[in-house]
Amino acid sequence: MRLESVCTGKTRHLDIRGQSVKTAFLKSAVSGPVQVTLDGLQGNEVAVHTDALYAISLQHYQHWAERLDVDVVDWAPGFFAENLRIDGLDETALNVGDVLSVGDEVRLSVSGPRVPCFKLCWQLDQPDTFIREFALSGKSGVYFNVECPGIIKAGDEIKIESKATGTVGLLELSEYVFEKRTIDENILCHILELPGLSETSALLLRNKLYQILDQQRTSGDRWQGWREFNVDHVVEETDEIKSFFLTPTDAKLLAPFRAGQFITVQLPIKNIESAIRVWSLSDY
Repeated sequence: MRLESVCTGKTRHLDIRGQSVKTAFLKSAVSGPVQVTLDGLQGNEVAVHTDALYAISLQHYQHWAERLDVDVVDWAPGFFAENLRIDGLDETALNVGDVLSVGDEVRLSVSGPRVPCFKLCWQLDQPDTFIREFALSGKSGVYFNVECPGIIKAGDEIKIESKATGTVGLLELSEYVFEKRTIDENILCHILELPGLSETSALLLRNKLYQILDQQRTSGDRWQGWREFNVDHVVEETDEIKSFFLTPTDAKLLAPFRAGQFITVQLPIKNIESAIRVWSLSDY
């Protein structure tokens, strides 16, 4: 692999689809040696993403130009908001934690696949639905952490120095993030514990984990039909309002509830065949 170009950008406000957006999306190539720090390229600014470096393959330019029926010469280096444009980069062969060298000094570790947003669609003049196609293509690019700072320049050789084990591939990770693959709590916890995982991917995966845990919490201990309860005690809140504290006779757990929800109660009132009332729940 070879470093074809190095690109930086400054934070600015752009009019994107009628809204003022603070972004450092627009980037352009710089010439000569560039200092790489632990935070990324010297002279490069970020507005939202916390990833140190974003790289894309030179070959991906041609792929997307053909896919979108665009002349690739119209896309200068930095068009995809990348910091590094690399000749021969194959992200489908990379895993989170793999280490690459750039030139003689710099070492980078793979943190995750690019998770595109609406700004990419704006740049490519595509609807937001294009995000999914781009992310699942295996041609979206790579986020890197900086393990060893130093100087890089266009023309530097890039090598894979070590392959991580017990990790996840970038395309597989994209498929989890964009729900092309089924994911469960165990897989999510494993991925979220990977050292150096991109916070961009981690944020979305944590949301998925919370959804799974919430679903487990709210679906557990439900029941259908009538269930018998005893009135444990009664508190007279006002002259007209009483709180009834109920306990299930089967001693099993109750599903989680929130104040303001309602339950339907069938009361054993003498000489009344079916005294049904709707009571509100409280958290007093």
